[in-house]
Amino acid sequence: MTGAAGRARAVASREAGLSLPELLVAMLILTVVSSVFMAGVVQMSRNTVESEVTVDAADSVRRVFQRLDKEMRYADAVNFPGTSGTGRHYLEFRVPAVAARSGATTCVQWRWDPTTKLLESRTWAESAPSLPAFGTVAENMVMGTDPSPIDPDDPPYPYPFGLEVASPEHPRQSVTVRIQMRAAVGKRDVQSQSLFVARNSTVDSAGNTDTNGDKVSDSPACWRAGVRP
Repeated sequence: MTGAAGRARAVASREAGLSLPELLVAMLILTVVSSVFMAGVVQMSRNTVESEVTVDAADSVRRVFQRLDKEMRYADAVNFPGTSGTGRHYLEFRVPAVAARSGATTCVQWRWDPTTKLLESRTWAESAPSLPAFGTVAENMVMGTDPSPIDPDDPPYPYPFGLEVASPEHPRQSVTVRIQMRAAVGKRDVQSQSLFVARNSTVDSAGNTDTNGDKVSDSPACWRAGVRP
């Protein structure tokens, strides 16, 4: 009888399941493990999104440089870059008719607005009676945070456009373009710079001279009233 009663109590004990304290402890452990797991999932998702938008920003920089290379390589004149009274930064260059896709002498202007963070451009025939509207090339372009040159004896790099005039030693005009794009998520910045050479330019090109050293071309190409609004 005693043995049978003991076995019955053991079976009843097993069938009784967890006690309330044991159940509470199990639930607490499950909650902690779930919280840690979900935090990891959220962080992984955030990192994935930030990586994707950073790649998008890098792609924007690449597309800008590709477009500039196609447009500027055949230019025969580049003006000194400048800033308007609105704080916008401008760069103009001219493509001769023999090299222009349209067959007409073509003017190209790029503009960066630090307020709207838009990089824009427009193109028109030099003989056109009016100027076209700007089109957006890239968004979220912010002020560069590292404008210092590699050589401390050199002046700071202008941002975003810098002209190197043609000279007997370097017979072609060239433009250094520096870009800093900010990703829409995570606020990570992508910085890059590239040098573009105007292959049809010479020391006698319009826009190449600046006699008084004010960083304004003496005889700018494609110039007319209202060209830098």
